Amino acid sequence: FFLFRVLLYTGQTFRLVAMRKELLGLPVFNIITFLVCYFAGVILQNFWFFKIAKGAMKALSGGSSASVADASGKPLLTKEEVEPPTLQAEDVEKTPLADG
Repeated sequence: FFLFRVLLYTGQTFRLVAMRKELLGLPVFNIITFLVCYFAGVILQNFWFFKIAKGAMKALSGGSSASVADASGKPLLTKEEVEPPTLQAEDVEKTPLADG
């Protein structure tokens, strides 16, 4: 992911600079559309890489994955909300089976 999505995609900026004469030969609408989409892609690639890297570092360092937190660090869900309740035998309603 890092090699192809971050390094190579971001590295294409240098190729765009080198090919600026050809790029400027395009119609203005095409130039604007291409550059907006390209730089939006660069931003998204880097954004998601850092999110993935942060999550991987947390998982590899033994961080808790039992709760989900918002940006301030306050848990959105408690451990009890994340884990499903266990079903006890007395909780199941006894229903007669139809004889076949």
